Amino acid sequence: MADNRMREIDLKYAYRMLNNGPCVLVTVNGPSYPNIISIAWVMPVCSSPPLVAISVRKERFSHDLIMKEKEFTINIPDESLLNAIWICGTKSGREVDKFKETGLTPMKGKNVKCPWIKECVAFIECKLKY
Repeated sequence: MADNRMREIDLKYAYRMLNNGPCVLVTVNGPSYPNIISIAWVMPVCSSPPLVAISVRKERFSHDLIMKEKEFTINIPDESLLNAIWICGTKSGREVDKFKETGLTPMKGKNVKCPWIKECVAFIECKLKY
């Protein structure tokens, strides 16, 4: 009896089978306004000291901002923010103020200068370490 659940997929999509973590919204300060980027590649790396890894393509506006500012905030959205996640993943912060575009609310960081997102269920303030 054949198992109908098994499918062959194109190798360029194989990573999707491995990455089942949450999609998060990463905030970082920009030259004119804070930016938000949707990130699907996020994972805990170490518990002592606490380290988290995110993957941001070098060509992305947020990559330059994170490298310059040396800090960012990981915001954990719930399913009510699916449209905001889509906007933040498909528009560039070079041209669009994503807080205005999505209606999300920036909140003053507690231990970093970049904001966290009020509508998210949790946030993790991070300082770059490499």
